[in-house]
Amino acid sequence: MDNAELPTSAFGLSWVIAEGRDLITKSLAPSFVFVDYETFANTNVRHRLAKRKIDAYVSLCAPLGLLASMYGWDQAQRISAHLDGVEAYERTCSYISKSMEMALELGADALVICDDLCGSKGPLLGPLFVIEHLIPLYERFAQEARAIGLPIIFHSDGDIREYYPALASAGYTGVHIAHPDFEQTEQLFDAAREVNLVPLGGLVSAQAKAETAETLADFAIALASKGPTLICDDGAVKSLEEFEIIIDALARCRSALDA
Repeated sequence: MDNAELPTSAFGLSWVIAEGRDLITKSLAPSFVFVDYETFANTNVRHRLAKRKIDAYVSLCAPLGLLASMYGWDQAQRISAHLDGVEAYERTCSYISKSMEMALELGADALVICDDLCGSKGPLLGPLFVIEHLIPLYERFAQEARAIGLPIIFHSDGDIREYYPALASAGYTGVHIAHPDFEQTEQLFDAAREVNLVPLGGLVSAQAKAETAETLADFAIALASKGPTLICDDGAVKSLEEFEIIIDALARCRSALDA
């Protein structure tokens, strides 16, 4: 397998909430875990994951997320609506590139570029701005990731399928899907595979309290039966109760698909 490619079948978790770490037992043994770059670089988490042979998918905010962290979402959106937003995005690239290189040196197994192009009420930015100004930056990160031999994944909340072809052409290997609706999630998985992106997700956190772990697992297993799938949560877990259900569902998925 090319070092810059993802597996086509695996089980993992996105960003683990602090109070849920004790629930990741040896019996669950996830294949991969998402870890934000600052935690990966500045704590011993990378050593703990390596010891347990769990791949580290290291996430970086870029570039809209970085602006939001500095100025807040409202101001970041206002900046993005003007040409000076392009210069602001460019200034984030050096930091992101250096972080990617450091993540490789520290043992990252994949990179996750996170930019929430959508929110709960729909798109945060117009498609034209994304295509003209953000996609070229995302392409730069993908080229750099492939140059250093790491697969690269894109994460955004919501329905961003209109950008899947551009992300695939830019060199992304996978897309982490985070949508609160079962039907829409299935459609997004199908759309990702159509352009040869490996979809990650399938365990829909927003449904965790309304549905049983068995229902969540059955949905993810059905997704995996249709093609390449890295089963994990969607990154939207908000409570320990939800995380417990996700862990139960993931264990059910692993048991069923490893049988």
